[in-house]
Amino acid sequence: MKILYIGSICNESEFEATNSRSKIKVSSAPQHFEAAILKGLSSVRDVELTCISAECIATYPNGSKFYLSERTDDLGNGLTSKIAPAINLPFIKPKMHANAIGRMVEKWLRDNQSTNDKCVFLYGFYTAVAEKTFEICKKYGCKCFTMITDMPSVALTEHKGLKGYFKAKAREHAVKVQGLADGYVFITKQMADVVAPGKPFHVMEVLVDTSIVNNTECGNKQRALMYAGTLYKKYGIDTLIEVYEQLDTDYELWIMGAGDYEEEIKKKAEMNPRIKFFGVVSREEVMKREQEASLLLNIRNPKDEYTKYSFPSKMIEYMLSGTPVFTTKLPGFPADYDEYLYYNEEYTQEGLIRDLKKVLSLPEEELKEKGKRASKFVKNNKNCERQMSMMVEFIKSQL
Repeated sequence: MKILYIGSICNESEFEATNSRSKIKVSSAPQHFEAAILKGLSSVRDVELTCISAECIATYPNGSKFYLSERTDDLGNGLTSKIAPAINLPFIKPKMHANAIGRMVEKWLRDNQSTNDKCVFLYGFYTAVAEKTFEICKKYGCKCFTMITDMPSVALTEHKGLKGYFKAKAREHAVKVQGLADGYVFITKQMADVVAPGKPFHVMEVLVDTSIVNNTECGNKQRALMYAGTLYKKYGIDTLIEVYEQLDTDYELWIMGAGDYEEEIKKKAEMNPRIKFFGVVSREEVMKREQEASLLLNIRNPKDEYTKYSFPSKMIEYMLSGTPVFTTKLPGFPADYDEYLYYNEEYTQEGLIRDLKKVLSLPEEELKEKGKRASKFVKNNKNCERQMSMMVEFIKSQL
């Protein structure tokens, strides 16, 4: 089976270098998620992969590149990706990416016109690229599937003024385009009724490359709570810090990542030496710290609309680390995760403090055992090879 994969992944070293030079850092989560997808797809028997990418970077001058040159990146595992060219400016970049990728898709479809067992697979939802790809696939009679991790109606957030006007228009257009694929891969079942009612879909939740974690048990556990991920107020990082400040504990709080709450975190870290802010660090450093910490934290308001359509990718890496996880129970979490996580029962500051104190008071061996079982569950059930094998079976059933 031939699959043309379209995403945003590029060479890891190139991504890190570009991001480090940029004023506004983009999240590394999609890069790592795509790497796991491609590793998993590569392991599926009789799948022949071709990859195309629209490089993910903030627009210039917030991003370090004015022009995104066409090139071929080595992705490892014997895979390469053709990087589409574009001028890195608002409005111009999406159009150029769409046109460049459109030409690449059309060439691939012409070259493989005699192959029946084929499809195009889109990761994420880059509206301009998706619209152009759907159009070309329809022209050639090739089915196109898309994995939507962030719904346009939720991901394109509200803004005021002129920016708000253009964001609203972009959101409106994205919602119209999102239903044009032939099939979908979602991370929560709730997404299906909103994105494309009646269309075939497969729920994957998450996946992970299990080789990223050191399987040796960490013998140097620190008295530290840890959060790694996007540092946006809307995702509850302010609540997490407020709860920690009320804990009255000698545990440190380690925070890693970037976002709009970053400056406030720096101020709090200056005032409280137990709050350690690391900023953006390598994935290896994040994983090392996750294994050294005593408890990993994920605090989001389960009443927020977006949580129905969200399964934070960091949750699976948390669980893989073997360190126990304390989290609010989000609507997108399936029941089979329940026995491997410590849940907050009441989303109030008092409830979070009470439940967190309860977890921290548990015997060390009990906490360790919870973390071990969570890690085993992820390795056995959410590894990228197994998840991609099931996804390919879904795609084959629709061809």
